[in-house]
Amino acid sequence: MDDAVTDTPPNPPLVCFHNHLVPGVDDGARSAEEARDALLAMRDLGVRRLVATPHLSGELTERPAALERRLEEIDAGWDRLLGVADAAPEVTLSRGAEIMLDTPRPRLDDPRLRLGGGSAVLVEFSWGGLPPRVEDLLHELKAGGARPVAAHPERYREMRGRGVERIEEWRRLGVVIQVNAGSITGRYGREVERTAWTLLERGWVDAVCSDFHPRPGHAPLLGKAYEALLEVGAEEQAGLLFSVNPGRVLDGEEPEPVPPVRRGLLQSLRRRLARRG
Repeated sequence: MDDAVTDTPPNPPLVCFHNHLVPGVDDGARSAEEARDALLAMRDLGVRRLVATPHLSGELTERPAALERRLEEIDAGWDRLLGVADAAPEVTLSRGAEIMLDTPRPRLDDPRLRLGGGSAVLVEFSWGGLPPRVEDLLHELKAGGARPVAAHPERYREMRGRGVERIEEWRRLGVVIQVNAGSITGRYGREVERTAWTLLERGWVDAVCSDFHPRPGHAPLLGKAYEALLEVGAEEQAGLLFSVNPGRVLDGEEPEPVPPVRRGLLQSLRRRLARRG
C-alpha cells in the first residue's frame, strides 16, 4: 500500500513513542539514510517529540549477558540515528524499546528498556495469542514500578468482537492503551479497524502512535488517522490522543480521560467511501 502521498500534517505538535526508526536493529529502518528519511517524514507530519522503540525480547532480561549483547547492538543503532538527527532539529529524540512479553517475570530496571528512561514501558505480545493469565502479568509489572503501555491491542485476535471487553480490565489495572494510526485507517484490515474504532467509541484509548516501520512508499499515517477523527467531529479527542496524552505518559503523568468518539452511520459511510475512492 502506497500511503505516503496523502498523509498530511495535523495542527498540534505530535508525540510518538512507538516507532522503529533505529537503523539496522529490527524490522524497521535498514540504514541510517532510511532512518533520516523517516525522521524527516515524522517531522513533516508535525511530530516534535519522538521515542524510538526497537523490538526486544523480554526473555533476554532474565539472561544478563545476552541482554547486554542485544542492548549493545541497539546502542550502536541509536548512535547511527543520532548521527542523522541534525536533519530534523525540530524533533526531540529519546529512546526506549518495544518489549515482547514472552516471559512471566521480565526485569525492566535498565533505563534503556523504558520510554525515554522513565517509568513507562511499551509492551507487546506474540501474534500467536495472548499468554494465559495476562492480566496477572500486567498487574505484576505495575506493582513492580513499571507503567505498562500496551502496544496495538486492537491487532490481537483475542480482542475482536466481545473480546474487546478485556481492555476495560487492562485499564482498571493502570495499563495505558496505545492504538496504531494504521489501525484507525484500515492498514491492517477491516477487523482490526473495527476493533480500533470500537475502542475509540468507548473512550478506552489513551494514545495513538505510528508504529512506523520505514519502507518505500509507506508513511507514518498519523496525518490520515488524525483527519479520520476530525471527520467525525472528534477534534478534542484527536488532540488528547496524538499530542497531550503521549506527552503525559513520557512525563510520568496520568493520561487525561478521552471522551468517547461519537460517529454516526452517515459519517462512517462517507469515510469508507472516501478511502476506497
